Amino acid sequence: MNILNRVNNLGKKKMNKLANYKVATSIEAAKWMFGKNITPNDVLISRNGINIEKYQFNSLYRSQIREKYNINDQTTLFGFVGVLQERKNPIFAIKVFSSIIKLHPDSKLVLIGKGELEKEVNDEINKLNLKDKVILIPYTNVVNKWYSAMDVLLFPSKYEGLPLTLIEAQVADLYIFASDRLPKDVYVTERIQGLSIKNIDIWIDEIKKVSYKNINQRNMPNTKLLKYSDYVQAQKIKQYIS
Repeated sequence: MNILNRVNNLGKKKMNKLANYKVATSIEAAKWMFGKNITPNDVLISRNGINIEKYQFNSLYRSQIREKYNINDQTTLFGFVGVLQERKNPIFAIKVFSSIIKLHPDSKLVLIGKGELEKEVNDEINKLNLKDKVILIPYTNVVNKWYSAMDVLLFPSKYEGLPLTLIEAQVADLYIFASDRLPKDVYVTERIQGLSIKNIDIWIDEIKKVSYKNINQRNMPNTKLLKYSDYVQAQKIKQYIS
């Protein structure tokens, strides 16, 4: 057990014992924090709140990012956003992209994040001869602009609570291919699919079905996403503790 897991386990015990109010982003996250016997009646499920307007597709952001990183308008840009660690499964994303690029050579992949698997990620990129096709961004404070620049987001996590990245990406109306191990609440729009990370061929087949002629056509956020507004969630918590 690593240090982070030890700290988490100690913190969970303290929080469960001392908390006056119990709040979680999903029932799965609640069970992780407060124990498997927790029920929706014992905890407030408050979704991660975001600034909806900030993450909406913006054609100017798209142009700015693509120009800065020499990405042509016609190039299909795949993205991965997350810490480079085992649970985020970045190597899987690179392997998926390696197969896709054989079908669609005018594609690139941007990996946004850093972490303990940086060496393994670089080794995999070099092994698959993808150095000229992959952009590495260790850190950015404008991930919202990157969502506008991307066409497809790959999110093959092995486990998550309720990942904010996927809510943000759906607001940006990205095509998203994600792990099927995530909470069901995260699948809001028609552009996100949950796929098994046990079979990479399934990912290739589903991505192949996407119309590359329409892949960069983006719409306003689905009204179903409004429940993830930071204002809505703040009001929900305020009412809970009042």
